[in-house]
Amino acid sequence: MEKNLLSLVGKYPSIFPEGFYFECQEGWYELLDALCDHLQVRTDHHGDPQVIAQQVKEKYGTLRFYVGVASDEQLALIDQAEEKSARICDVCGAQGALRDGGWMMTRCDQHHVPR
Repeated sequence: MEKNLLSLVGKYPSIFPEGFYFECQEGWYELLDALCDHLQVRTDHHGDPQVIAQQVKEKYGTLRFYVGVASDEQLALIDQAEEKSARICDVCGAQGALRDGGWMMTRCDQHHVPR
């Protein structure tokens, strides 16, 4: 399967409604893939509610994953992924850091453009 954000819609059809779009870059693909896998396992094997993404975007340099209904465990998984996003380049997925380049972004040294 192709590793781009839109491929996650097909991989996790219960989480992402048809026509869903992401408001972040491809560098967070692995992070989002792992998050969705954990969220779906919580639903399928632990009786947690089905998480349905309302919006997935970058805000203030980090990931935001907005859902409707979710268990405390699922919300904790989302919080952890959002925290991890501050250390993953949103462009390429390499180790990055939250940086101010006129606006906040999480970038590796290669993709960081100083002000």
